[in-house]
Amino acid sequence: MGGVTAACPDMMRQSDDDRRGAAGAGPVPVDPYAPPRAATGAGAALGAGALAWVLSTYFAEGLPYSLVHQVIAQQYFTDAGLSFAALGLTALLHAPWNAKFLWAPLVDRIGNAKSWLVGAQLVLSAALLVASLLASQLAIKPMAVLLVGMAVAAATNDIAIDTYYMRALAKPDQARFTGARVMAYRAALVAGNGGLVVLAGFAGWSVALGAGAALLFASAMLHRVYLAGDPPGEARGLPMRETVLSFFQRPGILLSVAFIVVFKAGDALMFAMNAPLLKDLGLQTAERGFYYGTLGTGASVAGSILGGVVAARGLARWLTPVAVVQSLAILLYAGLAAFRPSLPVIATVIITEQLVAGIGSSVFVVFILRLCDGPHKATHFSFGTAIMSLAVTGAGTASGFLLERVGFTGFFLLAFAASIPGVLLAPLVSREREAPRQPA
Repeated sequence: MGGVTAACPDMMRQSDDDRRGAAGAGPVPVDPYAPPRAATGAGAALGAGALAWVLSTYFAEGLPYSLVHQVIAQQYFTDAGLSFAALGLTALLHAPWNAKFLWAPLVDRIGNAKSWLVGAQLVLSAALLVASLLASQLAIKPMAVLLVGMAVAAATNDIAIDTYYMRALAKPDQARFTGARVMAYRAALVAGNGGLVVLAGFAGWSVALGAGAALLFASAMLHRVYLAGDPPGEARGLPMRETVLSFFQRPGILLSVAFIVVFKAGDALMFAMNAPLLKDLGLQTAERGFYYGTLGTGASVAGSILGGVVAARGLARWLTPVAVVQSLAILLYAGLAAFRPSLPVIATVIITEQLVAGIGSSVFVVFILRLCDGPHKATHFSFGTAIMSLAVTGAGTASGFLLERVGFTGFFLLAFAASIPGVLLAPLVSREREAPRQPA
């Protein structure tokens, strides 16, 4: 699944309406779930008012992703004894994220985003209750079928939350809250791959998945009651063809799309097989939940905040160094596989790599946001994130077969090699996408 201070080029400019509104405005009480006011300039979701729902919605976006891809597909199936090849094939569960651009225009045009996200979270909660029953019976095939439905619902939840974010925030604030959204998303990964996996280690998988169902039901009710309805999308009534063409006719889009596909390719391979490696190194379910799910993902939350600071200092300046460090971090896992060190070293590697991953994710979200534009911006963001997930699906699907052929050390060296194209493209696209500075 599943996250600073720069976005679309015109996000950096404050409108005349914004300045006029700010000059004459007095102190206004802040409601944490105040109605979104995307078109009102200075009234557009500022401060703690926006922060509250940005945190709650993006936590609700990250948790389903964690439950589908980390908690069940990785940790539960690893405990159930699936082969490396079968574990790799669970990457096909990313297919709904690859294809979500197909129904993103419908979410942008039918009803409102709030209704979509509340409905998706209720569906996911119900599905997790069924999963908790299947877990007690080790019913692998029914669980796999259920995961496909959960993946579709989770991808729809992603579309709806991103659409709400785009509608509710004025353009400068879409950039300003990127660090918060990535942080909340990664905090959800801590709750899932950390808290729920640790719970599974002590109380069993049925209890852990039931707890996940309760969390998503509570999230749906919170947003049903307190989240304000969003205004109609700007794309409503516009031709679908225009939505697609306006994205793919942007200058330099082919280079940007290529970069989106390859930037996370190495990480995708590494993440697909890190749970089997940690199990092979002797970490049991509760230990994996604590060291990787809690400490590691906690480090990624810190990294997402740091990534926001980095992006604020200029995407063109920092995109290439971030890509290089992200690539080199993969070699740490190759070292774990080759030397099989003690637990403190394993924990240090996990924390370091996840810190770097958090930085990379925040910077990458800013890059994708810079591809958004005009009335189609919400669907454009879905296009960008769908393209991003292609590498995750392809690399993850092949990961198990590669691991069985070359072993853990060779596998993580291949993951490092897969990260190199992203490093090579980073300096090209960062210059292409850097927004021109506005005169004072």
